[in-house]
Amino acid sequence: MRDDYLIAKAKEDYPWMEEVYKETSGFIHFSNKHIYNATKKNAGAPQTLNTYIGKYDHDVNLQSKIEAYACMIEISNCILNLIFGWVDTKRIGG
Repeated sequence: MRDDYLIAKAKEDYPWMEEVYKETSGFIHFSNKHIYNATKKNAGAPQTLNTYIGKYDHDVNLQSKIEAYACMIEISNCILNLIFGWVDTKRIGG
């Protein structure tokens, strides 16, 4: 299954998910999101950029982190709803 198919199916029940996918998929598929979020102007040195690579998010503000966590939790709940629906269908002989 491809991303475009999965997001099309998901947005049938959760229309907001398409926008979340567009905003977050850049972190999964190496893209500008990685570069822009890991690169900052160096205030002390004109025409200089600082960039970092690693497992820590040095300059991500708390609000952005909370929003990302909330999205992950909500998407997990959506997946669980689908699983519970499938289990119920199988339970009644579908």
